[in-house]
This record gives sequence, C-alpha cells and structure tokens, in this order.
Amino acid sequence: MKIFKTFFLLIALISINFCHTKAQDSSIYKSKPKYPSINISSSLSSLLPSFYQNTGIINLGTEINLNENNSIYLNGGYIFPYGPLRNRILRLNTEHINGNHFQVEYRNYQESYADKKSPNKQHKKYWAINYSFYNTKAYRIQKVPDPASINYNVIGASTAEFHENNYEVFRISNGFNFRMGIKTQYKSGIFIDKSMLFGLRYIQSNSINKLYGNPDFFKTNQREALIFKPYDQGNSIVPQILFQIIIGYQRNK
Repeated sequence: MKIFKTFFLLIALISINFCHTKAQDSSIYKSKPKYPSINISSSLSSLLPSFYQNTGIINLGTEINLNENNSIYLNGGYIFPYGPLRNRILRLNTEHINGNHFQVEYRNYQESYADKKSPNKQHKKYWAINYSFYNTKAYRIQKVPDPASINYNVIGASTAEFHENNYEVFRISNGFNFRMGIKTQYKSGIFIDKSMLFGLRYIQSNSINKLYGNPDFFKTNQREALIFKPYDQGNSIVPQILFQIIIGYQRNK
C-alpha cells in the first residue's frame, strides 16, 4: 500500500537526521559492558487509564542489547478496565474491556553522554521501529425496541418501548510505528526511558450478538476517533501518537 511505503520512507529520513549528531562519550559503568546483555522494565504510562478506552496495561518488558548501539525491545501485558467507559468527547460507551498486548521493536542508540548536573547518570538518545499488537474484547449494551410496541405517526416518525441487549465486540489492532526517545541510566542500575511514538494502526472489529435494524433505534455505532470506521465492525487504518515512560533495571558491571 502506498500509505505504508510513504510512512517507512519518512521514518528513514527522520532517523538519519536524528542520529547525525554525535555526543561526547562518557560512562558510569565500572567496566566496559559485555554484550549481549538484557534488562527488565515496565511501561508506567501504560498502567494509567487511556483516554480512548479507559483501560490500563499490566506489562513487563525486556531489552536485549546486541552491542553498544543496537538492541531488540520486547513488551507484553494484560489489558484491564478501570471501569465503564463514558467518553463524551469521542461519544463512545462500553461496560467492560479486557485483552492482551504485545510489542517488539528494533532500537538504534547514539553514543552516551554524561549529565551536566549529576555524575551519577548518563543519557542516550535513540530511534526505533516498532510493531504492536492488541487483542481486546468489549462488552456493550444497546437499546432494542420491542417490535410489538413500535408505532409510526403520520409524518413517519416512530416510537417504541425498549429493553437492553448485551453484546460483545472483538477488536484486533496491528500497529507500525516510529519511536524517538532518550534513556537516562543511573549508577544504581535504574533507568528511565521517555519517548514519543508515531504511527498507524490497522484495526479489525467484529461483533457477537449485536442486533441490527432501524438506525433510529440502534444507536451504538460510534466511530474510531470520531471519523473512522464504526467501533463495532469493519476494518480501518487509524493514526496514533503516544507518549511513553518506561522504568527498569540494568545491572552496571
């Protein structure tokens, strides 16, 4: 698809510009690090309730450092609800959402540089190519008219008595993203990773036990980010922008 070719070309251009400038090398390690090495981490920002679905992600990640400049980052977790979703801005309502999440990315680091104010920490800038996968199940309620109670007046308007119908929405999201970040490593081994992620998600939705009929009565087809496909069904490419904070531990040898 042309949109994905353009997206990855833009990533390449940004990456070259981002890593062009080299910084002064400095180290807080007791000896030169040995590779490959790994660290453990968790995304703190993912634990917070998301604006779009009111969910958080209990997650655990690891980074496999292949050498001083290249690594593979992995993260997986369980998606849990903070409560019923009542998003008035996006006009989206759900009763409960859960699921799972996985992501993998390739990272390229610049040379590390010392913090000007503290000798006990150093920084590394990086760029990354990221793939993310989400699989969720949402429980929703729709107002369903009792067929025997539907009445039409002389101008065609209808009235009816309603009851609730519970149904489920299964959604799969495949995301392709570009990340720019900076990792701050402390002498204690703790590190904090702050980054911005830009990309596209291909979302597929399917509903179970949802009733379809007169659109005047079945008002549950809220859309992805207001303007894209209906939340309950169909396929669509949706942009995403995320700020992420990761905290972890890397042993300093």
